Amino acid sequence: MSQYDPHTATSHWQVHACGLAAVIALSAVAYLFGFAPMLEGRHQAAAARRDLDDRRQKATQLVSQRRSLAAELDDLGHKQADSPLRLEPQTQINRRLAGLTDLAAAAGLDLRGIQPGKPAPGPKAGGVTIGVVPIDLTGTGSFRACAAFLHNVRQSFPDSGVSDFQLSSTPADPPAPAAFHFTILWYTSDPAPR
Repeated sequence: MSQYDPHTATSHWQVHACGLAAVIALSAVAYLFGFAPMLEGRHQAAAARRDLDDRRQKATQLVSQRRSLAAELDDLGHKQADSPLRLEPQTQINRRLAGLTDLAAAAGLDLRGIQPGKPAPGPKAGGVTIGVVPIDLTGTGSFRACAAFLHNVRQSFPDSGVSDFQLSSTPADPPAPAAFHFTILWYTSDPAPR
């Protein structure tokens, strides 16, 4: 039988402890320089895949929206082509002023002034900016005559709208005609100069 040597038992224990320490140290080094970067790489790759999937989904939605808007624009183009409304160029301003003067006289208004304003860019229609020319009209007339005039403007000139309407009168016996000021917006085919 072998005898127990405490000195030898201690040295075996120390060898085993050193071996265990070496294994732990090597495992830590392997983890820090091998396994941890690999895990980090996998996490980054997974995040990149999720980001790519999100971007693909967004791109698909944008393509769908673009197709929808292109179809809507095409539909508007067809509606505009089929529309009886044809905008005139700003060079027809004298003809427009004469037409408004005739409508005012037919409605029974006493027109004292008609003045076109400076052309400005108007709304976009079919991707094209149209022009707008304000036309100020002043004079006197009854409320009924003013209402008839504005109705006739809308019927005769569907490319126009009213942006300002002022009517004022003072009590008098016999009743005096009311003073009016209208601003008619004439939408034209050519945009305003910049």
